[in-house]
Amino acid sequence: MSIGRVRGKVELAGVDPEGNAVSRIRLTNTTPEKVAEMFLKDDPKEFFPSAHAYLRTPTATGGQRMLENPKMPGPIMLTQIEPGGKDASGALLVKSTFQGLITGGSTLTISKAHNGDVILEEKTRVRPNFMPGMGAVVDLAAKVPFFGTFVSLGKSMMDGMAAVTGTFLAALHAQEVPSGALQAMEATLTRKNNRP
Repeated sequence: MSIGRVRGKVELAGVDPEGNAVSRIRLTNTTPEKVAEMFLKDDPKEFFPSAHAYLRTPTATGGQRMLENPKMPGPIMLTQIEPGGKDASGALLVKSTFQGLITGGSTLTISKAHNGDVILEEKTRVRPNFMPGMGAVVDLAAKVPFFGTFVSLGKSMMDGMAAVTGTFLAALHAQEVPSGALQAMEATLTRKNNRP
């Protein structure tokens, strides 16, 4: 049975005061459960067409884990997407983390509006990782007398650069992801509506 074509509209896309990418998308003719399932089960290309996923596997908690690159072929991060339960208002939560050359995570809040539309709200923290895999080494080196002072100073400078670059990446994410993903989400959710 078909309940119709899913339509969507980006209502908000920007960067919040903490430097996170935020967006709100309104979707018609779907349910919060189908939207959550899309993120938890489907290949990222089904909801973000420029993404490339490798070695995608389901997790024990009903999510998925993969190597991923959001823009081009070649993995640059390990991504895990998991169900996050419900918030105080009863909205479904989906949480993701990513580690690699880019680190961070997202929280998706998926709720039903009074008119029956589904509201998908996203909050994503994204930061570059200037020294992947070196965190423990840097922390240890920072404890060495005298030398550690220079390591700590360098780490502080790198952290500052990561924050500035992260805000830029968040702005880029906010500009590209909601609008770039909207058509793919509409098509995927319409297919879910028309499944027997």
